[in-house]
Amino acid sequence: MFSQMDVQHMIKAFDLSKYTDVVAHAADILNRLKGIDGPVMPPKPEGPWPDEWIALFQRWVNENYPE
Repeated sequence: MFSQMDVQHMIKAFDLSKYTDVVAHAADILNRLKGIDGPVMPPKPEGPWPDEWIALFQRWVNENYPE
């Protein structure tokens, strides 16, 4: 669900292309997708994500990060 641009923009903080990094930062990612604790991410022109994508990411978190 993350674009190459998303991965490149976040690489200094963590690697969105790695499952373990996304799991480790899932709560923070979800907050930013929802615009909690900062601006909505990803920013335009690629973002924000559609509500359905955010709901899918939330479900993935709630289901304990199935691979």
